[in-house]
Amino acid sequence: MTAGLVIGAWVVLLAAGAACEMLARSGGRVARLGMVSRAVVSRRLGTVVLLLAWAWLGWHVFAR
Repeated sequence: MTAGLVIGAWVVLLAAGAACEMLARSGGRVARLGMVSRAVVSRRLGTVVLLLAWAWLGWHVFAR
């Protein structure tokens, strides 16, 4: 049951991300993923936070 909920949450997040990217590419008022990531890593704090978030995600989700 729990595994199904986790997989469902990942599917929802992936679908939401894909929908946002398609909206951005169709001329919507949403920034593209590349623009957002470039803005985040342009500052040292953003780079550190992104690295820590990626490490946390890898440790808790992908290392199992």
